Amino acid sequence: MDMTKPDTVLAVQETHLTNERAQDLRALFSESLRIEYSQDPTNAGAARGVAFIINLRIVKEPIYTIKEIIPGRAILIELQWAGDKKLRILNVYGPNPANDNADFWKKISDARLRGIDIMLGDFNFVEDPVDRLPAREDRTECVEAFGDLKEKYHLIDGWRMTHTNEKAYTYVHTNGTSHSRIDRIYIKRTLFSLASNWDLTEAGIATDHRLAFVEMVDYKAPYIGKGRWSAPVHLMTDEKMRGQMQDLAKSFIDELKDNATHSQTKNPQTVYLVFKKKLINALRARAKEKIPRMNKRLEALRTDRDKTLNSIQEMDPERTKEKLTKYPISNGSVLRKDGGTWLQNMF
Repeated sequence: MDMTKPDTVLAVQETHLTNERAQDLRALFSESLRIEYSQDPTNAGAARGVAFIINLRIVKEPIYTIKEIIPGRAILIELQWAGDKKLRILNVYGPNPANDNADFWKKISDARLRGIDIMLGDFNFVEDPVDRLPAREDRTECVEAFGDLKEKYHLIDGWRMTHTNEKAYTYVHTNGTSHSRIDRIYIKRTLFSLASNWDLTEAGIATDHRLAFVEMVDYKAPYIGKGRWSAPVHLMTDEKMRGQMQDLAKSFIDELKDNATHSQTKNPQTVYLVFKKKLINALRARAKEKIPRMNKRLEALRTDRDKTLNSIQEMDPERTKEKLTKYPISNGSVLRKDGGTWLQNMF
């Protein structure tokens, strides 16, 4: 998860989580993440699976309830949000076969849920041909069954409402020529005005999916500052920075060895304080030098990719593959201006 944004809830699909794996993850990240999941009832470790991951760095003591709607395919979280308000978020992983996909939306519609504020996940179909490259319509039964569900709960495609004429995709087929926006976030129409920063962004890990993202505004939340500064993780493998750190550490050790007599102004604690300040200044300087250049290059690649996607109508598949693979940034890391890196999200 390379969180370049202050994410609260991450919705994950195709988790392949068994009870043993889930317990191991819960133990490993007990202080930073809360993990709630639904596994496939027949083959948990090899197929399907959906999960919610709550960021405890943002919400220290989350109040929520979990309801399994369809095992391994759909899970609902009711999360305490602003004051006494709650958000009902449905995480879905739609089946691939068209008939199963259509039946899946009918089952959710028949589940008699009290309401859905946000529905997000991997839908494994698109509503509109513009969300596929090359453009084509999906099976009518899928679109109609989902349309009934969407209408029942008054849901709208937030990203499409915000980016009306834009072409962008979240999934790249293994053949390299087929693209689709099958990962989406739907929101209740009355809540749309409270949502912002609708985005499709890189995951920061090797994956054939990009992540759909949205921010919800909680007007009652107190202001939270940036927190304590920490060194960007990527600088730990930067050759120039590693050389500077080694030089500073050597000077620090040499000075400790030479410090035979102690005083109020010259002792191991003061020597360490000076070393720490020098190290922090060096890390900040290197981050300031390196990150803007990387982000500028990344932004140029994104711009070129978006221009390519939005200029393509219909073309030869081999030429399409050649143009799109020219900008392979969907699996790259994303860096904030302050150099922070995390795993990224879906909500």
